Parts: sequence; structure tokens; C-alpha cells
Amino acid sequence: MLIHWQSHQEYLNFLHETKVHLDSSQRTRLQLGFGSVREKLRLLDLDPVMGYLSAFYSPVGRPAKNQVQIIRSLILMALQGFTSLTAWVVGLRTDSLLAALIGCTLDSLPPLGSYFDLMDRLWTQPKASQRTGRKDLFPKDKNGKPSNKPGKGKKLPNKHSGITDKMAAYALDHTEFPFHYEERLQQVFRLAALLPSLKDGLIPQDGVTLSGDGTCVHSHASPYGHRVCSCAEKGIPGCSCKRHFSDPDAHWGWDSDEEVFYFGHTLYMLCSHNADARVDLPLQIRFLDARRQRQRHRLPPGI
Repeated sequence: MLIHWQSHQEYLNFLHETKVHLDSSQRTRLQLGFGSVREKLRLLDLDPVMGYLSAFYSPVGRPAKNQVQIIRSLILMALQGFTSLTAWVVGLRTDSLLAALIGCTLDSLPPLGSYFDLMDRLWTQPKASQRTGRKDLFPKDKNGKPSNKPGKGKKLPNKHSGITDKMAAYALDHTEFPFHYEERLQQVFRLAALLPSLKDGLIPQDGVTLSGDGTCVHSHASPYGHRVCSCAEKGIPGCSCKRHFSDPDAHWGWDSDEEVFYFGHTLYMLCSHNADARVDLPLQIRFLDARRQRQRHRLPPGI
């Protein structure tokens, strides 16, 4: 069940009460170290998200707690530049100011498992079709780095000729894409960011100009995996035992801008350019593996 949802007004009241009881050093740290971050979280109204997420929780059983705090925590984690969720959760336990910014006290922080539970609810890929998992073990050469580099300024050869034109034609004739596993994430983004941006005029409702492209997302996980066997202690170097991969869905891809191979994923976005703010605001996101080629296609006029 999803019944314990801290409303946006309750969150603002919590921040105010917390600030009242801060000492002078904490107030200075809040103003100088987290001023802009605090303002962003204050403006982020996640109340519309609750109605959407409620459908993915059972109407009976133990109520889920701190779901909205987990969402704020993940946003704050990204803003603070953390790349390890485990390290972030550990850091929250020792920093009352960070805990307050997500809407919690130190004794009410969500555990690490609750983060993964929410992530699983937001990712729609059927369990039976998943080829990888966080607990699965794979051969150590599962993600072997390619040996042949493309020429200067070139991209990896396209394995499926004409696929970009086919995808563009499909997009113009259909309203949904198959295998859109991040669909729920896109809906959360739509409710929390896209619709408020339209309401505030940051994205024009008429005559919008769209641009789309892909970007390389580097994974901070090791492409070689981590040992789970005891061969090293037994004096057996270079064993062929299977290993644990922290990011099992990451692969090697070619960054044609930096002209290097990278280990990670590819992020595709459709954006609207705001000339006044001089910023591109994302409208649609797709997260795929690094082997997907970054191709461009010009949309017809009026699209």
C-alpha cells in the first residue's frame, strides 16, 4: 500500500521547522553549501506523482514508507555528484542536514533495500525477459573491450542498415514504442517536471522546436567485475570463475567526440530550446546500452 506520502506542503513545513532549530554553523552550511539545491527541492512538487504510483502498489499488506523521500534523495544524490547509491545511503546516516533536505530525520531514513524496491517498480521489463540481474554472475570476459577503433571522427559501423529511417517512420505512425521499459520513469518526469514547465511557460505550448540526439553515459562500475570466489586466497591467479558485475547491463561503446571507447550506456533525449533562459529542456528520454549507435534523423516540418 502507498498511504504514507509526505505532501509538498508538509515537506516545506518540515524544512522550515528544521531550519529554526539549526545552530549558526549549520545555517551557514545550509546557505553556502546547499542554497541552490535547497531551492530546487523546494520548487519540486511531487504530489501529482503519488496518484500515478499508487497503481503499482498492492491495496493490502504492509504500507510502503518514505517513497517521496526516496525520490528526493535520488535527485539530491545526483545533484551532489554521488555515483554509488550505497555510499550515498551511508552518508545520509551521518549528516542530519542532508537527511533534512530529503524530508527525513536521521532516525526515519529509508534503508537501501527500499531504494531498489522503488526502482524495480519503475522499470517495466518483465522478469522473465531480463537477461541480467544485480545478483547474477557472469564470465569475467562478459563485456570484452573492442580491439578495433574506428577512424578519426567516425562512428562504429551500423549493424542494421536503414534502422534510423525505420524508427523515424514508426514514431510518426505510432503513439507508443515497444520495449519502453523506462515508461513509468517518463511519466513521473512528465508529472513532476514537464507539465509544470509548460504551465510556467518554460516550454512553449504552440510552435515548439524539438531537437534530438544521444550522449554517452559512463558507468562507474568495473567492466571486469568483482571476484566472489576464493581462488586468490588459494594461490590460483587469473581463474575463470564467474564474477559479479555491479552494472550488468553496461557495455562498451565508442565515443566519437572523444575518440575513445567507454563503458556504460547511451542516453537519448528530445529537447525544447528556451531562447530566453538559453537552455535545452528535456521532453522525452530513452536509456539504452552503449552499443546503440547515436544516429540523427531530421524530422519533417511541423513535427
